[in-house]
Amino acid sequence: MGGGIDAEDRLTGTHEGEMLMGVSIRGTVKDEHGSPLRDVKVLAVHEPTGSVFAKITKEDGGYLFDNIKVGGPYALTASREGLEPVEDRLHLKTEEELFYDFTMHQKSEHTVDGELQPWA
Repeated sequence: MGGGIDAEDRLTGTHEGEMLMGVSIRGTVKDEHGSPLRDVKVLAVHEPTGSVFAKITKEDGGYLFDNIKVGGPYALTASREGLEPVEDRLHLKTEEELFYDFTMHQKSEHTVDGELQPWA
């Protein structure tokens, strides 16, 4: 699988002197019909340290977080305007490559005073 993500897309990450452990999370973001989604922001937050890693999917819907800290939990979130955000929690083991695919759905809409409104 060709990830489709630049290796240097990390927003923030390790503090000076911290070692990365060679653990990775990779996957694909697709819509409810199975088509890959581009321009989805995928965040991995290492909850114990607050380290935040971010990727934006390319045409193939792929993302890759490489050489991130072992353990967790990690809050893994996919979001894009017009789609319902998806979140899960993961724990990573030493030298593990975890595959995690997201399926995203259009935001639901409802009416207020006869006008169509997106759900908050």
